[in-house]
Amino acid sequence: MKLLIVFNSNAADGKASKVKKILCSELYNHNLNYELLESEDTTQVEERIKNEDFSKYDALISAGGDGTLFH
Repeated sequence: MKLLIVFNSNAADGKASKVKKILCSELYNHNLNYELLESEDTTQVEERIKNEDFSKYDALISAGGDGTLFH
């Protein structure tokens, strides 16, 4: 299984970095293959996602604030 994780490191006033460490550790502990798309700017994420081939992923996880989900 391969996951794409879209992660906004500025979410929660920058406290999201703690969540990222826990998330990545748990994924590693469970031998899950993932690609982390981390950004502090929704424009960067938009550009990357516009050209992404989602067929190579089994799931998409989005972690961040409202801007990450609805921008």
